[in-house]
Amino acid sequence: RIKAADAMLDLSAGDSFTDLYGPARLKSVVRPKQAALRAGRPLILLPQTYGPFKTPKGRRLAERIVRSTDLAYARDPWSYQRLLELAGPDVDPNRLRSGVDVAFALEPRRPRSEVVETMTALTGVTAGVNVSGLLCIQGARERFGLAGDYFGTMIQLVRELIDLGASVLLVSHVGVPSGEGESDITAIKRLRDGLTVSEQGRVTILPPDLDASELKWCISQVDWFVGSRMHATIAALSTLTPAVGYAYSDKTQGVFDTCGVSDQVIDARTCTGSEAVQLMLGSFLARNETRRRLGESASETIDASRTQLREVLEYVRVRADDDGALGSRRDERNAR
Repeated sequence: RIKAADAMLDLSAGDSFTDLYGPARLKSVVRPKQAALRAGRPLILLPQTYGPFKTPKGRRLAERIVRSTDLAYARDPWSYQRLLELAGPDVDPNRLRSGVDVAFALEPRRPRSEVVETMTALTGVTAGVNVSGLLCIQGARERFGLAGDYFGTMIQLVRELIDLGASVLLVSHVGVPSGEGESDITAIKRLRDGLTVSEQGRVTILPPDLDASELKWCISQVDWFVGSRMHATIAALSTLTPAVGYAYSDKTQGVFDTCGVSDQVIDARTCTGSEAVQLMLGSFLARNETRRRLGESASETIDASRTQLREVLEYVRVRADDDGALGSRRDERNAR
């Protein structure tokens, strides 16, 4: 099937072209790329993060793939520098491009009526909170170098938001079929169960079965958002919703930079507990100013996300036309 395609467009889930998540994840991300190259088809790496690579083997593998691509886009300036490093000085720079995350171009879509009713029932100022199941699993603190108790920080944040009079919407952005492991909804239910009955009355859990466009619509309805799943925060930024990224890797900083709100990233590897919560609450209270700044800068990023996709499709069209013409000339020679 790959051999019959005009090109392979590869996204690596946006941030999985790395050995940060272990060799099994890297292997699953790399194999489609290798299959396209073996099939002799153009490989185009859509806007994504490159690295980090903590092992020499992982880095060498990434270097070989990047140097074999037709086009490679990075999704922020930081990632673009990593892309240049992987490509080396001998690669045609026109093949390496600085772009933005494709999720900025995703159109929000209203979910089913009962979810819309749930959203409209929220009263007062609404705060969306994404709790990452990945950062709540056993061993996450050591694996990602977290500064402290991530789950404890998030439950403290929710309580403080409630004390400020906010209605809290708990947003699951990543799930697994069993609902176990790194599934966000498992961590969210655990957080809710840790609240008092009174506090639970100020908390709403968004259904975990919504697709990305529906989630984006729901996130766009809140007054402020915080998340550790980066694409959950992109859903906010791309709808001009004030947001904070409570991050566990450098990838989040680069994306927020593209929207002119680089100060709205808090690094969970260096900041935790009450210190992190106070920074998040400061962002919540200054949400109107952040919304104004997003209005000035994020629109350009959203436009860029659509432009780059048109560039990719045009490149594939031209390349396919050229391949077709070459094939026709080859067939003519063979016939003669």
